[in-house]
Amino acid sequence: MTFWRSKSGYEVDFLVGDHIAIEVKSSAMVKEKHCRGLRALSEELNLERKIIVSMDTNKRLLDDIEVIHCREFLAQLWSG
Repeated sequence: MTFWRSKSGYEVDFLVGDHIAIEVKSSAMVKEKHCRGLRALSEELNLERKIIVSMDTNKRLLDDIEVIHCREFLAQLWSG
């Protein structure tokens, strides 16, 4: 597990192997601008999952990026 940063300054908080990218936001309303780092990384790697973990209670997909509330993410993580 590591983080990723591009030369142009985009960042992703967690990169699990080369296949799962996780961005953590404190926002209660995830917007398109929060996806920039994940989109930039997906230009370099063929990612299986792109996830934004936040306080946003509206679980949804922004194109292929999963938006998941932090409690649900942790429940999924702890359940395996």
